[in-house]
Amino acid sequence: MTITIASPVDGASFQIGTNIQFSVNLENASSNGVHVTYYEGAKVRARATAPPFDATWHAPGLGLHAITAVVTDKAGDQATSQSIMISVGPRNDQFDHAIPVKGKAPTFSGTTLGASLEPGEPNWNGGGSVWYSWTPTSSGRLGMSISKGGDEPLIGLYTGDSVSNLTTVGSSWLPYGWINAFDCAVQAGTNYKILVSGTASDPTHFVVKSAFVPLPSNDDFENRAVLPPYGGKMTSQNFSATWQPGEPDDLVPYTAGYGSSHRTIWWTWTAPVKGRISFNIDCNFGASTMGIYSGDALLATAIPA
Repeated sequence: MTITIASPVDGASFQIGTNIQFSVNLENASSNGVHVTYYEGAKVRARATAPPFDATWHAPGLGLHAITAVVTDKAGDQATSQSIMISVGPRNDQFDHAIPVKGKAPTFSGTTLGASLEPGEPNWNGGGSVWYSWTPTSSGRLGMSISKGGDEPLIGLYTGDSVSNLTTVGSSWLPYGWINAFDCAVQAGTNYKILVSGTASDPTHFVVKSAFVPLPSNDDFENRAVLPPYGGKMTSQNFSATWQPGEPDDLVPYTAGYGSSHRTIWWTWTAPVKGRISFNIDCNFGASTMGIYSGDALLATAIPA
């Protein structure tokens, strides 16, 4: 007698929480006193004692599973099927099943164990990936980091409504390697997709942590902060600042090899009397530059002689 597994097919994928239905094809086996047992290794996963010998494996765990079926007749003779490989992945394995996360700075945990690589999605290192979605309620700058479980997991932030139509906003993948964190500007009301990818050799559990810094109040030219007429100290930050079209680009700080971040903030000052004025920048990181302009709109700004 011979036995083959009819269902599921070799290579089939399932979502966690799914019950797996087994069925077989038997040849030269009497139905009298026959039973079929479905194994993963030496572990019994399901058993059927009557035709058509279908059985159910309830809630298998994440990961790859090698399944064989053994038929035993009333005389105790047995036949074993060829093994099939099936996988059980997280419920957010596919882009369309992204899990929503909330909060200004979302923190969440998950696993890439059993995850697959969806056709068309970013393939950083050949490993399976999982998806999350997030919509910020305010604009600013988001920093994301991911724990290192096993080999380095990778994380990326995207916009787009399908895996074939994604725009990278930020990621921990670099052309020469990868890091475990990144930061990028985000816009209120925009839906972002978060991709976490493990490696093919070492799927992993992970924890993602975030930090969010809102836009400074004087980010835009139209929202300039007012400086005191006779001087004083004003404090702000440009980590989460943005660049407006039409802003001057003549103050690129190449100090120590740094290029312009295009993260600008604005103040306005009106001279109380004719004379000279001195401004000073005190920054706690990197190189910053300052410009003094006249004009009442970005396209009308000009550097005074």
